[in-house]
Amino acid sequence: MPDLETGSDIARTHDYNTITLEGDRVDRKGLLTGGFMDRKHSRLAAANQVNEVELKMDEQCSRSNRLKMEVSAVDQEITRLVGALQALESTKRRALNDIESIDQKLVYNSKLIEDRVKTIEEMVNMNVSNLYFTYHI
Repeated sequence: MPDLETGSDIARTHDYNTITLEGDRVDRKGLLTGGFMDRKHSRLAAANQVNEVELKMDEQCSRSNRLKMEVSAVDQEITRLVGALQALESTKRRALNDIESIDQKLVYNSKLIEDRVKTIEEMVNMNVSNLYFTYHI
């Protein structure tokens, strides 16, 4: 009942005991008693608190699930990037090995060319000496 007056009217006309929202009791025999409602221990307040906590818990669970999905997506991206990095490092190592091999071949071929040029120069000098010796004798 919203108030004592309405509760009293209903108690008299319908022969019921009634209780107001504030906890006051109106007996069908005309007895009025004041009610005390401890807001800290009210079942209705407790039910409301439970509902609020459940809503907050549902929101936090949803947030937690969203964050888990985001973390999983970031983990997958990190794994993909690490794989790509490893592939690039492998390509770099092969390229460096190829460069080192080419450098070694260049050094070898340069030395070979120098030796051949030296041999040719010696042969030319010998032929020139032989020609000079042949014409001057």
